[in-house]
Parts: sequence; C-alpha cells; structure tokens
Amino acid sequence: MTMRLLIIGFVCFFAACKTKEKSCSTSTLDSHKLNYEEINLEKGLSYQILFQSGDSIIAPNGKLVPSKENLDCNVFIPETNAKAKSNSFACLFISFETKLYDPNLGAGGGGMLLKMNLYKDNWHVIDRPKCIDYAFVGQTINNCGGKMNPNGIIFSAEEFYTSNKAELFTILQDTSDYNGKPITDNFGWIVAIDPKTAKATQKMTQFGKFAHEDALCTPDGKTVFLTNDEGPAALFKFETITPFDYSTGKLFAYSETKQWIELPNDYQSLLNIKNIAFKKGATAFTRHEWLTLVGTKLYITETGKDLSSYQEALNLGAKLPTYYKNDTVIDDPYGRILVLDILTNELKVELEGGEYNGCFFSNPDCITSYTKNGESYLIINEDIIGLDRGRSPKDFYVNEVFKYNLKTKELTRVMIAPKGSETTGGIFDSFGNYFVNIQHPETTNNSKFNKSTLVVIKGLQD
Repeated sequence: MTMRLLIIGFVCFFAACKTKEKSCSTSTLDSHKLNYEEINLEKGLSYQILFQSGDSIIAPNGKLVPSKENLDCNVFIPETNAKAKSNSFACLFISFETKLYDPNLGAGGGGMLLKMNLYKDNWHVIDRPKCIDYAFVGQTINNCGGKMNPNGIIFSAEEFYTSNKAELFTILQDTSDYNGKPITDNFGWIVAIDPKTAKATQKMTQFGKFAHEDALCTPDGKTVFLTNDEGPAALFKFETITPFDYSTGKLFAYSETKQWIELPNDYQSLLNIKNIAFKKGATAFTRHEWLTLVGTKLYITETGKDLSSYQEALNLGAKLPTYYKNDTVIDDPYGRILVLDILTNELKVELEGGEYNGCFFSNPDCITSYTKNGESYLIINEDIIGLDRGRSPKDFYVNEVFKYNLKTKELTRVMIAPKGSETTGGIFDSFGNYFVNIQHPETTNNSKFNKSTLVVIKGLQD
C-alpha cells in the first residue's frame, strides 16, 4: 500500500528512531486488488458473519425487536455443555456504543448476549440474542470497552457523561432525579452486569466518574486498571481491600514521577475525580483506550489527538508524560502503544505511531493479545482520527488491524476494514478464532458491510 511519510515534531522523531529496530510486513494486502467495501484479509485468513445491527433480539419486555447500532465490546464467556463435554458452547456479551432512545431496549447504550455453538470449525448462533436489562441502574449510555472480572461479572465502560440535563433529555426522555441525585450524576461510570441473569446490577461509583473506555481486572482479584478516553486524560487503578471484592478499595491515578497517587473516595470527589487527580500531580495523557495484560506487562493504547490544549490540566497541577515536549498545546496525530510494568510501575513507549517499512500505523484503539509457542503477540485495531498526515491512504477512512510480535518487534498488517468503519471488540476464543466488530461502516458499502457487523476471523494465530 502506498503511504506518505510526513515528519512532524516529536511524534515522528520517535517513529523515525524506532524504524531502525521495528519492521512492518504488508505481504499480500496489495492496494491495487482491494475492495474497500469489504473486509480485506492477509492470505490464509478467512471470516464468517455472525450478527448485524438491526437483526432481531429479545428486549427486556419480551418483545422481538431490531437491535441497536454500533456493536463495540465483545466478552467471550465459555460454557461447558454436559453432553458435548467441551467448551464448544459459549456466550458472547456485545455492547452498544450508542446514545439512542429506544422504548423497548432501554434509553442510551446497552448490550446483549449471544449464545453460540462451535460446530465443524464454525460458530453458529443457537438462540435469539437477548438484550441486557439496565432498568435497575437507571439505564446506561455509550458503552465502550470492558471485560469480565474474576467473579464472572462483566465491567462495561460508560464513555459518556454530561452536566447538561437538556442533552440527556433527548436520550432518556426523562430527566427527573435518580435515587435522590441529579440524573446527570448517573452516567460516566463502570457498569456491572451479571451475564447469568442478563441484568445490570450496579454502577461502580467507587471507580470514579469520567469518560471510561476500558476496565481490566488482574487475575489475583486485587487490582482494576481503568482507562480514560479524553484529552487530556488520567490513568487510574482501583485496589481492593479484600481480593475479589470490588465493592471497597482505594482509587489511584498514575504519575510518572510519583508512581500511583491515592485519591479521595467520597462520592463528591469521585464525581470530579479526573481534575482532583490532576491537582495532585497525575500525568496527563491523550485518550487512553483499551488494555491487555501479558504476564506482568500492561499494554495500553493511546489514540492521540490533533492540537489538544493542556493548559487547564497543567494549571491544575498535571504533568506531561516524558515522551511529550514541554508545551501547553499537544499535537499527537498518530498515538502509540504504552507498556506499564505492574510490578515496578515503570511506563515506557512500546510502539510509536508512524511509518514502518511501507505500513502506516496510527491511532491505536482496541487491543488484545495471545501467546503461542513461547512468543506473545498484540492484535491492535486502528481508529484513525483524520485523513491527512499519512493516516489514511485514501480520501475516506481506512482503518487497519495489525499483529505485533513482542519479541521480534515485527509489525504485520493482517486486515483492512470496510470503508468508513473502525474495528473493535477484538477478542479470542479458546480455539484461536478472533471475534471483532465492524463498527459504523459507510451505509453506501455493499450489503455485507453497510451496517455494524460481528465477524469471526479464522487463522490469525496460525
């Protein structure tokens, strides 16, 4: 694929340095043979479609209705079937990153559960998908990333929050107080969901209110890492008092110089926790997205942002990360992959956005990982934020998926998404299949990919 290389300030300085030690392979993805209305895959990979937005699902009121749009997070939940005596049965939780009012599915965002069976190497939907009931928590809005905690409860991130009742009215149709508090206080949290009952059980206020993007629980039940999709943004973690009990604990914000800063946990502070973190000297990042843990290394996607003012955050007391130049306006057009050693708390840049041997890698968003034959890999999804500066090879949005070998530092482009779409929710099953959502594609694409679509990619771990 023909890409333009434009060296801009500090970001591309890092990209140029890292090109010497990192390489990219484009292999069979030849730009002259691509159909941009379709999924384009590296040779040896294939896909199947499992679900599309607008397909019928069962609403909490029992009606069969079209699903919402913008499929986002996937959480794979294996189920042991007594007859099959294997994990070939599974359930998939899928979130909706929307702000749509729907009288049947609930106001705002949401999610659903999809039951599946693996038969002859293909996943098959075996029942009508079921919408999660969010009535108990006063509904939810713009559900992005999320994961299952060790107790089998899903943590779903609400990216949306506002202090404007009028803005909420178009989504909820009712802006009266909720549980004795202003309705605006009820959004911008992590939402706990019990997949066994298909119901949301609580808003995790102890994790703080901000634009949540992802939540990753460590296997020992002691820590939850929380990302903030804003520019500027803070990186948070919640430490439990009793392992696997997420109801009580301490909230912290990351600082490159101070390590982790303990934050107040009273409700009024939690409503404004990002600014409090900055006042205490937290590092101000730019749009942190998804998380994946490989051993003791936490990999964080930082999307970046064009010309973002950090003046207000710096005035509060925030500090810039060491990979930024000292300025009040940050131009971060490509983003990067960060790696945090959760034992030493040392933060480094693992992969800077920019050009690598003909590939242009930029604006990472969704991320997952796997280990095979002793080597670990990241699967990284782009969500480009502009068509200029080499971020897209066309005059329309083209997002790509990359495989990155953590040992050899080789970056390989494995997929190009249909025109206009990002890919998100990437997660593997126990057989090496990769579930991913094609989100908000161009409506003028062919009928396969003119709406949000859940697909399974085969062969990615081969």
